Amino acid sequence: MDGEKETSKLLHELKKATNLRQVLDENEAEFKSSEMVTYLKELLVEKKLTKASVIRAARLHETYGYQIFSGVRRPSRDRTIALSFGFKLSGHEASRLLKYTEYPPLYAKNRRDAIIIFALDHGYTLDQTNDSLYDLEEALIETFKEEKPLV
Repeated sequence: MDGEKETSKLLHELKKATNLRQVLDENEAEFKSSEMVTYLKELLVEKKLTKASVIRAARLHETYGYQIFSGVRRPSRDRTIALSFGFKLSGHEASRLLKYTEYPPLYAKNRRDAIIIFALDHGYTLDQTNDSLYDLEEALIETFKEEKPLV
């Protein structure tokens, strides 16, 4: 099984654990999304971009961004949307990226998502999109915030 831990063993560790962070840290590799990482690599080649340029355009913390590309971290839905701006994806392509990170696609009947789809399809930057979201009184696309400990 390529060094992957069986689900039952991981579940057993979680049930017996007294320190959640320790279990999560010790099993970080188990939470990697190989499909997401493969798709991100494909996008880099297809769009002729570098990880650094995508991370910068997505306004992600550099370390966090590289952890996403290596599969160590799974980005939130907003950070996945931010990556879509970093890659200069269309609304359709962004929905596909969201699928690979196991989030629902952008939905045209959701007002905030409709604004994001419009922005992606019209070549807006992340900053321009957040300006539009702000002007239209919708939640901004969150890109980086200090993470609080789980325990």
